[in-house]
Amino acid sequence: MPASNSDHLRQEVVDYFAHRFGVDTQWLSSLSFVERQDEIWATSAPPLPGLHAARLPGLRVLRRAPSGLKPTSVFLSLLGNRITTSRIDVDDERLHKLLNGQRIAIDHSEGHVAIVYRGDVLGCGRLHGGLLRALIPTGRRRELLNALSRFPRAK
Repeated sequence: MPASNSDHLRQEVVDYFAHRFGVDTQWLSSLSFVERQDEIWATSAPPLPGLHAARLPGLRVLRRAPSGLKPTSVFLSLLGNRITTSRIDVDDERLHKLLNGQRIAIDHSEGHVAIVYRGDVLGCGRLHGGLLRALIPTGRRRELLNALSRFPRAK
């Protein structure tokens, strides 16, 4: 019996997170994936019946962009320490620059990365031409800048 579209989607998503971010495929195997309008969602809940099926339970994990798959910041944050590759650790100064929309020079392979601060994955970044740009949503950036302003900077 040929594989279904959902089997192809599952394999694409699992392969992406395993290869790009080093996430253990076992952890991802408990999730179901659904694609709608170039957005890929993950859930561990059973499908909703009837008209409720139009609503997607779960989290948006990826978007299809012209440059390829783009992970969401919220899903990268959820994955946290399960991300073992494509992690960029930043200090206070670099984090402030990123959250304020500036790019910083980084020596790492190009593509999407997890931005990590003091061990916590804060969200998605994109490295292109040796420069890292934060792709964290604006509201979340504001929350993080506000939280950072209340703590002394690491020395």
